[in-house]
Amino acid sequence: MSLGEFVRQPIIKEAFKKFATKDRTPKWLRSKPILVPHEGSLNWTGRLGTAFDFLARFHLARQLHGTPVQIAHGGLAAEFLDGRYDSAVLMDDSIIFTDSDADSPEGLKRARIEVTAYIEGDGNISALADKCELLGQLAIYHRGNQHNPVFSPFPETRRQLLSLMEVFDANVSELMPHSVCFLSASFDAGDLVGGAVADLVVDDRLIEIKTTKTACVTLDMLLQISGYAALQRMGGLSMNGVSSDTDFSSLEIYFARYGALVRWSIDELFPGDGFDRFCQVFEAVAGAPIAKNKSGSRSDNQPSDRIQCRASDQFRLSVA
Repeated sequence: MSLGEFVRQPIIKEAFKKFATKDRTPKWLRSKPILVPHEGSLNWTGRLGTAFDFLARFHLARQLHGTPVQIAHGGLAAEFLDGRYDSAVLMDDSIIFTDSDADSPEGLKRARIEVTAYIEGDGNISALADKCELLGQLAIYHRGNQHNPVFSPFPETRRQLLSLMEVFDANVSELMPHSVCFLSASFDAGDLVGGAVADLVVDDRLIEIKTTKTACVTLDMLLQISGYAALQRMGGLSMNGVSSDTDFSSLEIYFARYGALVRWSIDELFPGDGFDRFCQVFEAVAGAPIAKNKSGSRSDNQPSDRIQCRASDQFRLSVA
C-alpha cells in the first residue's frame, strides 16, 4: 500500500469529506489559460510528470546553491546523487535494467556529474532534461510499474520539459524558501502507510507539482496533500541531517502547464478543529498516535527521533 491507496480508503475519504471544506477548484484557476499544451503520445503513465518533478527540483536546488538555505535531497534523487545504484546501467542514452550489483556504472557517474554541475551553476538545461527523463524511467521502474527495458529520451518529451521549465522559472520566486528546503520529502511516519514522498517542502509549506492537462483540483489531490500534512504532524521530516517537526502552515499545488500555484492554509482547508479531527481518524487507521501537542511541537513525553506506535484495537474509529 502507498499513501495514495491509504487515503482512498472509505474511512479516510469519509473523514476528509466531513471535516474539510467543500470548495475545491478556485474560480480564478478555472479560467486560467494553458501555457504548455500537451504534445504527442507518451508511452506510460507518469513519464512526463515524473521527469519534470526531477527537473524542477534540480533547478530549484540550482537557485538555492550558495545560499544559507539548508537543502535536503530525498528519494531516488538522493540515491542518484550519492551513486547508490544496483539495478540499472546507463549505456550512452539508454537504460538497461539488470540484476547486477555493480556500484555506480560509468554512465551513471557521467550523468551524476552533469546534474551536479548544473546544480552548482554550470551545465546545459537541455541535456539535464534528458537525464531527468532517464531518472523518471528509473523512478517508474522502482515503483514497480510498467517500464521500457531499453529506453531512450523522446524529443517531444524534451520539448515539453523545456517549455514547462520556462514557465516554472518565471514563477520560481513563489517557491523559494527562507531557511530550509526538502526536495523529494520522505516523511518519518511514511512507513505506516506504505511510503510517502512529497515533491517539495519549503520552510513550513508543502508543495505538490502536477503536470495534468486540466487545471482542476480533484478529491484525490486534496486527499494526497492532506495525508502528507497528517504524516508531518505524526512524525515530521528528517533527511540528510536536516529536520522539521512543525505542522505545515499551507498545502499547495503547482499546476505546471498553467504556471498556477493554488494555496490553502490548514484552517482554510479544514475549518475549525477539522484538521485535528481528520488526523485522529488518519492516525487511528495508520496504527500510530500523533506524537505532537496542539502547538505543533512534539509532546514532552514523546522521543523526537522515533514514531511511537500502539495497537489501535481499543480505539473506536468514528467520524461523528
